[in-house]
Amino acid sequence: MATIHFKCPLEGCDYDRQVTRRGAINHWHRHGEPTETFPIASQQGRHSTDPNTWLWQTIIARWNTLPSNHPQLAPGIALLHFLAAKKTPIHHGLTTNIHHTFSIEPTAIHLNTDVLNATLSTTAELATGPSLIASANSMWAADHNKAHFFHSLQQMASSSILLDRPEDLCAIINLPPSTDGLKACQLHLPDSVKSIGLPKTPVPEFGTAYTPRGHITNIHIDSLYEATITTTVLGRKLLLQWPASDHNLQMLKRFHWTTDAWRLLSLYPLLRDIKVTFCEHGTVEHLPPGALHAVMALDNSAM
Repeated sequence: MATIHFKCPLEGCDYDRQVTRRGAINHWHRHGEPTETFPIASQQGRHSTDPNTWLWQTIIARWNTLPSNHPQLAPGIALLHFLAAKKTPIHHGLTTNIHHTFSIEPTAIHLNTDVLNATLSTTAELATGPSLIASANSMWAADHNKAHFFHSLQQMASSSILLDRPEDLCAIINLPPSTDGLKACQLHLPDSVKSIGLPKTPVPEFGTAYTPRGHITNIHIDSLYEATITTTVLGRKLLLQWPASDHNLQMLKRFHWTTDAWRLLSLYPLLRDIKVTFCEHGTVEHLPPGALHAVMALDNSAM
């Protein structure tokens, strides 16, 4: 029986052996991954054992399972192939231990409590899943309200989002934590980042962003003066970031802030020094002041 050399690309897994294709798929299933995201193409045979290449293959395969009518399917695939072809390294964050950020591990109950206590305003912005995250001054459709977001949460929890209408889902950003929600989980900064950023403080201000699978944010800057520490509490995301260099700011000014050119991937190849972080449950990443960044949601996720 023909065998292949299978090295599992998932972080923390040391599975590396000569096995049948079925044996490799069975191992993939033990991680909770569906067959559709298995990184070896059906006719591929032997493949690269480079973990970075394997992870790009896995991410691309995952994105390809979006509904065929999803507005971000084609742009996302084009961007992922561009990054993979450039052999862009994939980082894994400062830590992937959720207890380095929360004393009590967050659960769906904590997240839902924050939503229940939220008032959707310009500080807690709502947007349809396939569309861009709204800017602070933008308006969303009248029916994209709190009830709509709860419907999205139910869909996120109950299906793999193989929906006929991706627009039935919506995203929410800057959701403030409540005393019975994420605040109850006792957020604290990891020791490795307590002294990073301006100002230095052990008592951070924070908010949560919920994004359904397939959502791509625009390229944006959180703050020119303060650092951001991101923690992934649900699902998996790709965090793309670029330094606020003169060149990158000029490109952003020339294209992104005046047109929608970024949506056609015109902006990504022009920016320099990209850093890509694969964010999963517990991943902590530091965004320096002024860092340009965007997020691609590989799963229904919260950060």
